[in-house]
Amino acid sequence: DHGLADFNPAKGLAGEKVKRTKRRAFRKDELDRVFAPLVAERQAGSYKFWVPALLAFLGCRMNEACQLRTADMKEHGGIAYLDLSLFDEEGVRVDDKRLKTAHSERCVPLHPELIKAGFLDFVESRRAAGQDRLFPELKPDAKGVYSTEPSKWFGRHCGRVGLNEPSLVGHSLRHGFRDAGRAARI
Repeated sequence: DHGLADFNPAKGLAGEKVKRTKRRAFRKDELDRVFAPLVAERQAGSYKFWVPALLAFLGCRMNEACQLRTADMKEHGGIAYLDLSLFDEEGVRVDDKRLKTAHSERCVPLHPELIKAGFLDFVESRRAAGQDRLFPELKPDAKGVYSTEPSKWFGRHCGRVGLNEPSLVGHSLRHGFRDAGRAARI
């Protein structure tokens, strides 16, 4: 896989991974159950509201949202967007940022519901406080991933609101975004 040999003699020996659970998108009533108890978290400026909202309304991956910096929030031609990139304004690689694939790098316009919920004000409050990161309370795990704890928290939160299906996880919010995009032929 790293190009050090012409072929990999071990490739295929372990077999393909078999999924244990097929993830699905949240239904509207389930989204209401997820977000209704998070009003106080939104007012407190917590990742516990904003990260799930970014997944639901922008289709971000959990770690993409958790590692966001205030500089990632940009505007062009009156359109506010998130720059999901590994590089800063000068084109220098930001060491602690990760994307799943090279094709994951993208600019995503903010959904009007995020703006209505106060995301731009939230970002500005972080900038005014001198914060480099949108969610400075989130720390990377041993592998450098910021989403480990938020992912666990989200699973517990779903359990508290009665959504215990193994098919419903944080990534289910992204699945809902994808399904809505396909339905709208985007």
